[in-house]
Amino acid sequence: MLELAKHNSDDTAIVNDEVSWTYGELNRRALRIARNLLTAGLESGDRVVTLLPNCPELVALYVAGFHAGFTIVPLDTRYHSALINFALRHSGARAVVVDGGRIADMDKCDAMSDVEFRMFTGKGKHEGYQAFRHLLATRPTESLQSNQRGDDVSLVFYTSGTTARPKGVTLTRDCVATSISKASAVLRLKSDDVTLIAAPISRPMALRTQLLPSLNAGAKIILLSGFTPDTYLETLDKHANTTMIALLPAALRKILFHPKLKRENLGCIRLAVSGGDYVPADLFEKFREITGIEITEQCGMTETGMYAVNPPYGRKKSGSIGLPYYGVQLSIIDSKGRDVCWGESGEIAIKSPFAMDGYSNDTAATRRVMRDGWIRTGDFGRIDNDGYIWMEGRKKDIIIHEGSNISPATVETVLQRHSDVSQACVVGVEDSEAGQVVYAFITLKADDPEECIEHELTALAERELPAYMVPEEICVLPKLPTTGSGKLDRDRLKWIAESSDEKTLAILLG
Repeated sequence: MLELAKHNSDDTAIVNDEVSWTYGELNRRALRIARNLLTAGLESGDRVVTLLPNCPELVALYVAGFHAGFTIVPLDTRYHSALINFALRHSGARAVVVDGGRIADMDKCDAMSDVEFRMFTGKGKHEGYQAFRHLLATRPTESLQSNQRGDDVSLVFYTSGTTARPKGVTLTRDCVATSISKASAVLRLKSDDVTLIAAPISRPMALRTQLLPSLNAGAKIILLSGFTPDTYLETLDKHANTTMIALLPAALRKILFHPKLKRENLGCIRLAVSGGDYVPADLFEKFREITGIEITEQCGMTETGMYAVNPPYGRKKSGSIGLPYYGVQLSIIDSKGRDVCWGESGEIAIKSPFAMDGYSNDTAATRRVMRDGWIRTGDFGRIDNDGYIWMEGRKKDIIIHEGSNISPATVETVLQRHSDVSQACVVGVEDSEAGQVVYAFITLKADDPEECIEHELTALAERELPAYMVPEEICVLPKLPTTGSGKLDRDRLKWIAESSDEKTLAILLG
């Protein structure tokens, strides 16, 4: 799946803080981990749960899992004990690798009583846990068998579980292998590329868009433990030859409008991927102004992988999510599952060679979203005459005003054309007569806004939008709340719009 031995063994593979591993070291250590775990009694197909920040050990575990056929189950480091416990029990974990600083959270989980192999990364000693470094220090005796099948489950990702219990998204070996080969072809990464990764590689976007294609290409990977604007800029200063970055729009905005950003920080960038949320036009233009190249917008889900991308080396349409991804079949359907006419809006359905096999241990949930190999994404969009896809929001975010559908992105695009607006987010608020009305929240570029900014924005919306799309209210906030993954938190903004109590507002904005 990943043939690291084909790369120059002396080339740098991973740099993380002061730690640097070559491709030769990464390959030898991954093989040693795989063989030592097999010697200890772990078997192909066993679930190995990880709770780790970005670190070389997690990279080595992924590669070891591919070699030995283990199923790696990477948990989001923001998970609290209840979610960790659910994932441990639901996945049937036989092994756990946890950051030493999170052992207290693991010990609160009663499901740990069924976990046979417990390992921790970092220094010191922890009762009941083996130091992960011992897997690297011990010479293995077990040989690797090449008897894995393409339909074996290689990875399980748990969805966030914000509205229900998390669901385990299963990805087979064939799915992961195809994903790597397609990404390598589309992104055209080479051994002389330098990839900067700040998003968690325990989540699909950074893993499938950056880490695995970069390893496949033999590129140098700068792996940050997490994202802060200052650390990111310091890293760009230190590694001025960085050629590939990928950030959510909210994080990219913090970089592009940071007072310490220097044009030369992005001087070697040839590929910048953004997605997971709407990429505003001003962000697109700002990046082009600084670098001379355009942001590559992409869209995907844990269940589908990347399903649309603005061609990295072809014609881009700012604001669209581009063309169907290489190898993906995409259809726009109505509420009854029928294809809509070209140019009409509907739900995006995907059939892809690197989509999930289904939800682990949840046939009912799988059948709700998968039909005849097609996955209903819950994303609403349309396809223009050139075949480019325009996202109109999540199905649950569409505002229905007097029977008419309103895409939040349509209204946000207009509001963000005002020179003083930094960000805009639009939500629907329940209304007894109209069903829902439009509420808009904005942040401003200047600290001292003009008193008439709301009136100016209303006038702008009235000029450029149908009357039913004009916001009922426009609220200026110091910042827009985001979810743990960095996306705009529309649910929280909707609560703010529906609350008139100042104490409640302070809590929601906190």
